[in-house]
Amino acid sequence: MRWIINTLVLVMMVPMMVSGQTSFDLEEAISYAIENAPQLKKEAFNIADAEAQVNEYKAIGLPQVNGSIDYQHFLAIPTQIIPDFISPFVDGRLLNYSLIDDTQVPNSEGAGLPAQFGTKNVFSVGAEANMLLFDGSYLVGLKAVKLSRELAQGNKALTAYQVKNNVIKSYLGVLQAEKSQNIILDNINNLTKTHYETKIVYENGFAEKLDVERLQLSLDNLNRDFERILQLIEVTKNILKFQMSYPMDEDISLSESFDQLVDMATSKAVFLDQEMKLENRPEFQLLNTAESLNKLNVERYKKGYYPSLRGFASYSIGVQRNKLFDGDESGWFPTSVLGLAMSIPIFDGFDKRSKIQRAQIALDKVAIDKHQFEQAMSLEVTNAKIALSNANATLINTQRSVELAEKILRTTKIKFSEGIGSSIEVVQAERELYTAQANHTNAQYDLLVAVHDLEIALGQSK
Repeated sequence: MRWIINTLVLVMMVPMMVSGQTSFDLEEAISYAIENAPQLKKEAFNIADAEAQVNEYKAIGLPQVNGSIDYQHFLAIPTQIIPDFISPFVDGRLLNYSLIDDTQVPNSEGAGLPAQFGTKNVFSVGAEANMLLFDGSYLVGLKAVKLSRELAQGNKALTAYQVKNNVIKSYLGVLQAEKSQNIILDNINNLTKTHYETKIVYENGFAEKLDVERLQLSLDNLNRDFERILQLIEVTKNILKFQMSYPMDEDISLSESFDQLVDMATSKAVFLDQEMKLENRPEFQLLNTAESLNKLNVERYKKGYYPSLRGFASYSIGVQRNKLFDGDESGWFPTSVLGLAMSIPIFDGFDKRSKIQRAQIALDKVAIDKHQFEQAMSLEVTNAKIALSNANATLINTQRSVELAEKILRTTKIKFSEGIGSSIEVVQAERELYTAQANHTNAQYDLLVAVHDLEIALGQSK
């Protein structure tokens, strides 16, 4: 029974362990950020909104059908005055028979006869349909609204591109801090061993107390550096969590190797395509989409001068009765109509002309933006190449400095252990090694960033 319970608990915990991932390599960190970034979720809503706008605009050209039910009950049937066509006829006949004389004929300029038309109840049911048959601006506008959807998709791709780049740099910052932590920890271990051995020699009377104290001071400085690097790791991890949209109150660890990434970056720097292609940059793709959209806007407003044609049809059936439910009165009477309606623009107060001018201005501004972006990209690529070349040279020099500092420290320790060197020389050699190691770690980070920046400039950071 206990084995069954433990198994069930383990099975229940597996999904929690999978969903609560805490260790990430670089690709996993990027994927997590892409999936959870709030700005990308907002861009997804923008795409959905653009899709709804496409459907909304399509509806303009689809048949529109509406039904109607109308009931009217007249408390008092409207009265209208009609010309008095009865009295002249009657008076004329009376004059002919000499029954009246001319003085007895009433004035013909009277108010007329009051008359009521209709019944107290009017009830009708009907349906009406109309459809746009031709409108030049509608067809072009449909292309434009579809292009707006592509623009929203391009914005999401650009946002994902930026999220990825932010995660990469934050991830590298954490790895650099952790690499520095390991170096300091190794140095603490080595110096602790040297301090212990020197203390034993001092206790045996073959070294001075000052030598032990100097080594202790150096060890204390390393311990303070270790505490500072721990705080730096925490800060850089918090930045990474923010860029990944990862919970700030949960632990996170990185499974990628800093040295492995450096080796990969060194190899990539040699084979990285150096040719600049504008179309590789998502920003330039967005500018192309915006340019196409403004061209369509100019065309759409120009097509607004063309006539538009609509078709319509309606059918209704109604009844007019004084007593609505009295079947002895008149029955139902149908009405149907089918027709076309053409709208011909004549003068709109220069509205369309102004819209065409504004669309053309927007198109000209995009052309300027494209030219500026080409210049900016050329500058980015040039500077990124220079930065990469400098980073390569600096990495080689710092590697040599580390090797030389390690050699000097080994020689200094041997001399000190043989009694022909001083503790001052050992402490100085150690400090030089720490500085060389820190410079080398910074150079490795600079190389990683330089390779990544060149990839961004060339549009190859996919």
